[in-house]
Amino acid sequence: MAPPPAGRADLAGSENEEERPTDEELDRMYRRLLDELGIPESKRGRMLAQPMHMKWKLLSKHQRYVRVQTSAYGGHSSALRSVEHLDKLLLAADKVRPEDVVDLRADMKEDAGWMQTFLELGGLHKLLRFMGIAGELRDPRIRLDLLESLWVLVRASPNVSGILAADANAVASIALCFSCDPGLPRLASVVLDIFSVLVERSAEGHDLVCSAFEVFRVERREDLRFSTLIRCLTCEHEAFDLAFKADVLRFINALVGHADVLQHRVALRADLAYLGIVRVLDDLDRALELFSDEEDPDGSRAALAQESITYRRSADADAAQVLEEAPNSGSWLTDPEVLFERVQYVAQSSGAGAHFMDILYALLVTPADAYLAPRIWSLLAEVCQKVVTGQVQELSCARIEELYLSRDDRFQELEKARAQIKQLEVNLEQAEAQTASWRAKADEARANAAAVAATAASTSAAATVSVGSTSSQAGNAVFEAVVDPKFEKYAKMRKAGLPEGAIANCMTKDGISAPEQQAFFGSADSANAPTSAPAVSTPNSSVQIDPKLVKYARMKQAGLPRGAIDNCMTRDGISSSQQAAFWGESGGAASGSDNAKITKPLDPELIKYDKMQKAGLPEGAIRNAMARDGLSAETQATFFEGSNASASAAPETDGKGSNGGKCTANAQMDPKFAKYAKMKQAKIPDGAIRNKMARDGLSAQDQDVFFGASGLSAATGIGAEAGVETPIVHVKEKAKVTPRKPMRALFWSKIPAERVEGSLWENLEEEQVDLSLDALEDNFGQPEVKKETPRREEDGDEEESKGSEKGRARRGSAIPGGKKKVVELLDPKRQQNVGIAFARLRISPEVLRNCIVNLDLKRLGGGADRVNMLTNILPSSDEARLVLDYDGDESMLGKIELLFRELGTISSLPQRIKAWTIQLRYKQQVAEAQEQTQMVLKACEEIEHSSALRQTLRVILALGNYLNGTSARGGAYGFKLDLLTKIENLKAADHKTTLLQFIVREIASKKHPVMLKLTKDLQHVADASRISVNALATTCRNLCSDLNFVEGLLERIRGDKSGGEGSDSVFCEKMGTFVEGARRSRDSLQTVVTKLEQRYAALLQTYAVDEEELKSDSERFFSIFNSFLQAFAREQASLAKATTSRRPSAAASVSVGARASRS
Repeated sequence: MAPPPAGRADLAGSENEEERPTDEELDRMYRRLLDELGIPESKRGRMLAQPMHMKWKLLSKHQRYVRVQTSAYGGHSSALRSVEHLDKLLLAADKVRPEDVVDLRADMKEDAGWMQTFLELGGLHKLLRFMGIAGELRDPRIRLDLLESLWVLVRASPNVSGILAADANAVASIALCFSCDPGLPRLASVVLDIFSVLVERSAEGHDLVCSAFEVFRVERREDLRFSTLIRCLTCEHEAFDLAFKADVLRFINALVGHADVLQHRVALRADLAYLGIVRVLDDLDRALELFSDEEDPDGSRAALAQESITYRRSADADAAQVLEEAPNSGSWLTDPEVLFERVQYVAQSSGAGAHFMDILYALLVTPADAYLAPRIWSLLAEVCQKVVTGQVQELSCARIEELYLSRDDRFQELEKARAQIKQLEVNLEQAEAQTASWRAKADEARANAAAVAATAASTSAAATVSVGSTSSQAGNAVFEAVVDPKFEKYAKMRKAGLPEGAIANCMTKDGISAPEQQAFFGSADSANAPTSAPAVSTPNSSVQIDPKLVKYARMKQAGLPRGAIDNCMTRDGISSSQQAAFWGESGGAASGSDNAKITKPLDPELIKYDKMQKAGLPEGAIRNAMARDGLSAETQATFFEGSNASASAAPETDGKGSNGGKCTANAQMDPKFAKYAKMKQAKIPDGAIRNKMARDGLSAQDQDVFFGASGLSAATGIGAEAGVETPIVHVKEKAKVTPRKPMRALFWSKIPAERVEGSLWENLEEEQVDLSLDALEDNFGQPEVKKETPRREEDGDEEESKGSEKGRARRGSAIPGGKKKVVELLDPKRQQNVGIAFARLRISPEVLRNCIVNLDLKRLGGGADRVNMLTNILPSSDEARLVLDYDGDESMLGKIELLFRELGTISSLPQRIKAWTIQLRYKQQVAEAQEQTQMVLKACEEIEHSSALRQTLRVILALGNYLNGTSARGGAYGFKLDLLTKIENLKAADHKTTLLQFIVREIASKKHPVMLKLTKDLQHVADASRISVNALATTCRNLCSDLNFVEGLLERIRGDKSGGEGSDSVFCEKMGTFVEGARRSRDSLQTVVTKLEQRYAALLQTYAVDEEELKSDSERFFSIFNSFLQAFAREQASLAKATTSRRPSAAASVSVGARASRS
């Protein structure tokens, strides 16, 4: 008799209404039953629409049928109980407790008859199904009990392993239970036991286990499969004792040894070699040798040593077989020139990444005991770094050996060259970013040009500026200059109000000599001014000034701004008192605030920040620079209070009685305008400042007071001049579109009309968009008769396990502590942990001390990770004092005591290790941060300037306004960007076509093909969606903090003369060189990150996005575009596939027609 369909046991004993479950539970049980019976999708809707009492009746009948059918298996009641128990667990999967699963594990038996009954009743299928559901539960004890139950079945019956070997999903679910968490050692052991049986019993099981680890890698986001296995071998937690590590290594040997193809074994060993299994085995062997004199009661140490020997022997056998089958495959390793050419070819042809597998294969075929293997690792690392960094031109094949011996020096030279190139790039970016500084330099250049033009015609008597009429000869020259036709153009320029410096530059370009220019400007002044007025505006007329100040008097005469003249005088070394005297003579009576500003002596250490402020840099950037340089908050406050007071006391004017659109004195004095004054000083557009003031609740009158335009509305953004009042202008309400028939609504959030100005939506006209109205109304028009259909809910049973929770702990370490015949001053547990970590270094305490003092990374044998390992063996202050105070026989001390005695003599030891780690990682961290910053900058550039995106937004806006018609949602100037993630959810009347499909198929492909380039234009958005702007800023701050720590440590060591060790000079020299280069990298990174923050804020403003909403979440902003791009690309691919599939059918119809005509 065939087994019945797997049912739900123990639903109810009768159909009494008292025993009937709630409607919610009944509906859930009914849906699970339909899934298990395999009801097709076409019939599910009708069956789900039945009333509750019919569902209950069907469930009860099915339960009685299952009980009648299973009565034939009454001889094995425990097997029936297990199956019924699984039915109960499946029915209440979301309410299962750990104690509910313990009974299931206890019922499992290894009897053959029991096993057959259990399998015939579908028990294994239900167990695997429940394991998939249990992967989503929080308590890991449930997964452990289920795995223990499955382990009993696998161990007892070969049929079970055969069933598992044919079920890839089940094996993947078991693999996802594996973990390197110290709280789940038993869970990992059971998984490895089950996989070992599958690997040993069939080739299919072996392949499925390898595939399951690949699934595990993808789910856990690891670089290579088996990474967790290697971490289990290196974990020093007491839960992962020697017995557990022996189990892990035993599974690795079984996995590799049962690969029936040599190439498959080579691939597995290559992955393990890349993860460093040889180094791990060496560390384990040294740790075992360290405790070889102690007892081994459970035999775990001997088992681990035997598994390590087994792996090495099998690896040597595989290498020998590879060499035997391909005797020339490893010969190229001994020739550096051939080695370089081969690796360079592989790297260049595969994109500088896939060559690592080739390197691993080459190392594999080299015998493990050959001297060549360790040298090849370093040599290949050198070659690969050269190839990846593009420095292949500088690498001669004949000099590979030399580079290997002096690799550190060569790397430093290459890094210096690359740093210089990066510095040039940063300088260019700084030049682009600091527009205010360039503007000041342009003013200075105009001043110099005017000074040169005036100097050519000046004499020694020009330093004395007098009031009165000119000589008759000068008057004749003036007259000739006025009437000469060649001066008419310049007279018009002067009449138009252009500065004299600009006119002088133009005259110089046209070939007008300096005396003629002087005559022209003299005539113009005499023509425009009364005879009693001074001829030029110079310091007090008829007063002879210092010859050093003549140049600046001519600059003032040319009409240059005072700020530019002050900058030029400061740069030329003119003192503050001389500047004050100069301006006091020129103005006759300068304002008191100006005099106070100039005559007040400035602290020398604040001169740099004063220049930054004059160059127009934002106050926040100046404060950050002052904080980095160590200036206190009081100093910063004093500096900015003085500058703000002087600025508010004497606002600049434009010569027309107004302040040219700048903040008035009253606005500056009012505290509520302080924030907006800073925004104005940072060169933020007036429109953006007005929008911010409107969001903060400031009225239009307050905005007008701030901008000095009381007669205008905030919406115009134009200041009033000459007291002319202008009526308040409001933004015109956008006309709404009236569709020809009722349409389906597109629910979006409209951008307020007052926020449209200055954004992308302001010029995004939608009148020219062809919407294909007939097709649009056919697809998205509301049907005349609205028919309600019951909504079908999707079943959410995903048989996918994501077990990542903690479970019950395994037993403690099996390494017993025995007494040694030495003097032990430290805790035995501390000795064991430090001994294992120190054994990995493979150096003596004296050599280790010299490595730390001299920062000798080459003798230490590793990189930043190896230096970071030293933190596990450093003595605490109490331990160092305890060991150093020991005055007995030093030869009686243990190994760890001797190590601490050697390291305890180094001052600031933990700080040195931290600084060393920072030095080794700093360059890579800066490079990664700069790369991510450039990626986000490219994404901002693409989003801002993509014509395809602009056309797409225009089409969506037009569609939405047509769909929403005259409703409150109609007549929108723009929409919030979250609509882009909702477009594919709006269904047409046929409940199949989406609005996004309509856009791609009807509008983009037929009306506006430029939209089809959308994914190509925004190719960096996907990468930017995984990068946070705030995280980059935090990384920049952390790097600055790390560098400050190193600088402080370096200064402390240099000033500490108590040690008297000359060896500290090596540490100070190397760290000093690092600090100098790191400062440049830090400044470069800060500049780029600041540019990114400004660019991102400008992008939010371009799309009229509330900056406070997405200011701290750039990933969310770019994810909106990325999700839309992915959906758009899917629809493009679907359209292309449909187009391709229609072509063969058309060709076939033509062929059939041709044959019919011939017949």
